[in-house]
Amino acid sequence: MSALANDLRRYVTEHGNVTGRIAAGTVTFTVVAGRRRADEALALWRSLTADRRLLTGDLRDAPTKGVVRWRIELTATDAAAATTLFEDLLTDGGRHRPLSDVVSLKVGTGRDTRPRLSVGTDFDGARPTEALAAYQAVAARYAVAAATLMPDRAAIVVAKQADLARARELAEKAAPTLGTALKVTTTGAP
Repeated sequence: MSALANDLRRYVTEHGNVTGRIAAGTVTFTVVAGRRRADEALALWRSLTADRRLLTGDLRDAPTKGVVRWRIELTATDAAAATTLFEDLLTDGGRHRPLSDVVSLKVGTGRDTRPRLSVGTDFDGARPTEALAAYQAVAARYAVAAATLMPDRAAIVVAKQADLARARELAEKAAPTLGTALKVTTTGAP
């Protein structure tokens, strides 16, 4: 894979307005002209394809004003794997070495996975610290059916048998600045 990525990197460098993408295993990645960034993407591809918690992945370049930044989207086997992968890719010391210059990261579970979870940064790389804290506080006490967690909002759906008022209270305590952008509902609720 290294030789293929290196050959494609040279081709992209020589031909300017060409995008190089490699789909191998469960992860597709963009090969960029810069050697350091191309090597980073290849190293992350290697570690992600070896990770049994990952179903699919896409490492895509997102050039902004001539600077190559990365947009990463991953699908994990379950909610716990999704949150772990998310944290690993944002901090050093995890199983995966983060790419430099990540513009956005989104990790979710497969469509048929329960609980269904989507957690992501915004397009400036801001982290959903409070949204994650709210989710974790609620999930520690109640069964969560689904959750969408972003830096500026969180939507958490708990099972019908959960004490909705208490679940909301736990979420609000963990994420006080989200205010009305924090939604906690039950399955079947509008």
